[in-house]
Amino acid sequence: MSARVRVRLLPTPRGWGVLALGGAAAVAWAVLRLREVLLLAALCAAALLVALVWAALALAWARPSVRLTAPVPTPTVGETSTVLVQAHHRFPALLPLTLAWRVDEGARRTARIDAPSGRGAQAELRAPLGRRGRHTVSADRVTVEDRLGLARMTARPAGRSSVDLVVLPRVLGIEALPMGAGGEGAEAARPGAGEPAGNLRDYRAGDALRLVHWKQTARQGRLLVNIPEAGSGRRHTIALVTAAEAYAGRDEAFELAVSVVATLSLEWLGRGEDVTVGLGARTLAFRPGDADRLMLALAEVMPDGGAAEAAERGPESGAVLVDADVAVAGSLTQGLRRTLDAGFPGLPRGLLLLTGPGAAPAGMPAGWRAEMVASGGGDGA
Repeated sequence: MSARVRVRLLPTPRGWGVLALGGAAAVAWAVLRLREVLLLAALCAAALLVALVWAALALAWARPSVRLTAPVPTPTVGETSTVLVQAHHRFPALLPLTLAWRVDEGARRTARIDAPSGRGAQAELRAPLGRRGRHTVSADRVTVEDRLGLARMTARPAGRSSVDLVVLPRVLGIEALPMGAGGEGAEAARPGAGEPAGNLRDYRAGDALRLVHWKQTARQGRLLVNIPEAGSGRRHTIALVTAAEAYAGRDEAFELAVSVVATLSLEWLGRGEDVTVGLGARTLAFRPGDADRLMLALAEVMPDGGAAEAAERGPESGAVLVDADVAVAGSLTQGLRRTLDAGFPGLPRGLLLLTGPGAAPAGMPAGWRAEMVASGGGDGA
């Protein structure tokens, strides 16, 4: 929204035409000295003056206010969102208002609202939202014209003149993903008899790498894991690679990767299973019922340099990606390959889903397999 909107009182294009006609009539009177021509010039000037005064008084009297609300504050990318505008004023008659509005800092659009006195009026703004993330729809100025359309006055409206929308990623049909992608995961480890939660024990086949206590492992020279609290069953870990180099500047590849993470995570949550999602350097845990929180987190994730930095810091900081049942990236870069190669040899790994163009790469890190995701997946039901 504009930080400052100045009050402006100016003739409309029609008003400038009337002013030009009056000026021409005044010149003609100076030459011809015809009284009728002088009256025409005076009439044009008077009409414009009355229009300017009426527009100024109407806006000052009306004190228009608007309230923007979004019936669906979290639309999906590609949808055209509807924003409702409620306009009120104090003028004792119907007042045509022209509302100027915009999405973020985009081009200004206008909407005409014929608002009766007292009751106000409601209108719809159709906001096309082509990008995932947070957007602001704002009404930054309101204009009143006189009844003849000769003059207008513009000012900033009072009230709640902006509303935030969070555009969620597109969800694909699970059938659009490689066969078996939705079945990745492992049973959540549970403490055994005589093993209270919070203690350490030696690694056992089937333990998730996320449970490894890296500092104690390095100190004692053998693989140790944390004993977790009793889990609810099957648990999944999916990691979104956010390094910009993994997408080679292709926005569509990154958006598809986000959609893949959303699709698989929602599928798992819908089965009543727990999901851990790695978003670059962030790790978020979700349980069944957390679908809204998951989608809001995915709505605002953006590419960064996370994968290369994780590879440089070593396996402990890259544990979420290394331990993922499914990792999603645009392509297999050298930095991502080093990260996937990190950790202890012989441990079970997972599936790498690639959203960039091209064939699946040869020479995958040990224990990992790669599948390509087509960009034409349909929307989930």
